[in-house]
Amino acid sequence: MKLTLSSTFSIFMPMVVAAIGLPFTILAQDLSVTLTQTPVVDPDGAGPLPPVALSGGNAMIGGYIRFDAAFGNLTAGDSTNVMLVATLPANTLFVGALATGGVFVPATQPPASPFTFTIQATRPADPNFNLTCIVTTAAVQTIYCRPMSNALPLVDGQFPQSSGTLTFFIRANVRGTVTAQTDISSGLCPQGGVFIPANLPPVACAGTPDRNGNNNTASASALIVALPPAITKAFGAPAFPLGATTTLTFTLTNPNAIPVTGVAFSDILPTGLSFPAGAIVNSCFLAGSENASSVTVTGGTIPANGTCTLTYVILGTTVGVKVNTSSLLTTTEAPQSLNPATATVIVAIPPTISKAFGVAVIPLNGVTTLTITITNPNATTALSGVAVTDNFPAGLLVANPNGLVNTCGGTVTATAGTGSVILAGGVIPISGTCTITVNVTGVATGLLTNTTGNVTSTEGGTDGTATASITVGGNFLISYAANLTSGDGVINLTNTGANGAALNGPGFGGAAGNICMNVYAFSPDEQLVSCCSCLVTPNGLASLSVNQDLISNTLTGVRPNSIVVKVVPTGAGATFTGTACTNSAAVAGQNAANPLIATGALGFGTTVHAQNTGFATTENPLRQATLSAQELASITNRCTNIIGNGSTFGICRSCRVGGLSASR
Repeated sequence: MKLTLSSTFSIFMPMVVAAIGLPFTILAQDLSVTLTQTPVVDPDGAGPLPPVALSGGNAMIGGYIRFDAAFGNLTAGDSTNVMLVATLPANTLFVGALATGGVFVPATQPPASPFTFTIQATRPADPNFNLTCIVTTAAVQTIYCRPMSNALPLVDGQFPQSSGTLTFFIRANVRGTVTAQTDISSGLCPQGGVFIPANLPPVACAGTPDRNGNNNTASASALIVALPPAITKAFGAPAFPLGATTTLTFTLTNPNAIPVTGVAFSDILPTGLSFPAGAIVNSCFLAGSENASSVTVTGGTIPANGTCTLTYVILGTTVGVKVNTSSLLTTTEAPQSLNPATATVIVAIPPTISKAFGVAVIPLNGVTTLTITITNPNATTALSGVAVTDNFPAGLLVANPNGLVNTCGGTVTATAGTGSVILAGGVIPISGTCTITVNVTGVATGLLTNTTGNVTSTEGGTDGTATASITVGGNFLISYAANLTSGDGVINLTNTGANGAALNGPGFGGAAGNICMNVYAFSPDEQLVSCCSCLVTPNGLASLSVNQDLISNTLTGVRPNSIVVKVVPTGAGATFTGTACTNSAAVAGQNAANPLIATGALGFGTTVHAQNTGFATTENPLRQATLSAQELASITNRCTNIIGNGSTFGICRSCRVGGLSASR
């Protein structure tokens, strides 16, 4: 759409008659006019009108255009009945003018009248006079201005040899081209006859034509009024894994009915993101200059009322929230974009996983819990789509009832009688932890090692696995000995050969099937008073005297009158071929060299009982019991402290070959 602004000065000159014997001579003043127009951010620089951004010398829709109409009477003599008429183009709005001293006077909307503005005279000897103007409120606004005298000898409507400037402002409301033109013609009246605009004295339409019409018309250069383009950007995902890639897409929008060219912007990535390559989509036909951390594009075109896109691959190199802001978008034809493009993405690390059985040893067909713990190590993003599959080893099944407790959200599948637990679609909050607990049962004896699959998440990607072991049918043995001041107790230990044996017996071929009997003696107040390990070969027998071996060298020096004895059998080495059990009691079941065993260890214990007539001695098999992971960790840790203090106190005296009997 083309918008045309015409500002017309109508100068009415009197006829001058010289009675010198010549015919009447019609003289006229030489009037001139120039016109300039300039897009401005804010007419007064500080309000009350809100600033509107400009670019490339053009105005944008809703932006302001300043008009400076410089006019003058170039020759001696006064012009009379002067009226200035300026018609604003359609779809523009008069917003104010400059008054005396260059002060901006905002117009009410619709504008009230009259407005008074000072003409800047170039001849100081002239008295001051004002230009009084009114603005119509019609759809197409018109400004009417007339010189008004402040002092004699000038009268209203009279314009001396002088010059002045009328400065006013409009707001452009539609797209298109604004061109301005002013005309001065003497002796013409815009509406014919006598023109009487509201609130101004009547103006007679009489005068003499200007003698020089060549300088009566002036045009300003055209201004393009356009909406600014827009730039937006978006990452391919709100979060993505460290070391992985996502996309970054810039969308450029042109709201104008004409294409815009010379499209340009730049973008600097925040620390922790990089451009591994150039654009993979470029429908804007932009020429790009990229490096690892920034991109500058120029020369593109956005079609009329259309969009185009530019897409890059982005690599995440550090963890955290990344806020990326581009420059403003510029074009040749339209103002720059009102805002830059901003997008946020999070580079995340994967969840971590651990697992633990409720106890270290259970009897055959016994039940315990299996707990899988998943942790979100990210301090800036939750993790979704968390998933893991845990396939059990042979001999381990989900118990009935399964006792499932899930705090991870999503869906957990743990069907009784099956050998797996599956999590899908879990959600873990920022820096949070969740657990999945299920009952499991051991249906085959032995050391069962259970390793999960890799844990994954949508935002953080894939991490490692978790492993835990449990012994089914294990020989965690427990007994006691009492009345030790009245008699001795005995612990006898043997190896059934369940873990192998030399074909031709001891001394023929290498060692096989050897186990370590790790012994822990506790006083009634739960203090560990001694610990040690006994190597027992298949079919062998080792014995410990309670008084001579277990409480004769206690850690505190105090000999309790009764004790509890616990025995944790482990393999003598990972393949049961070890020939020593040095410090085994400190690391029982804690590493591959000392695995908990399921079968093969048996024990018998004697104790002294008070009777009505003295004391009696009884012997019983050591009882099998369930050993929790916490109890195993506790007793081995305390034994480590005993061995590690270097005093030798708290270490059993010896493991005797052969059996001992009770004494009293």
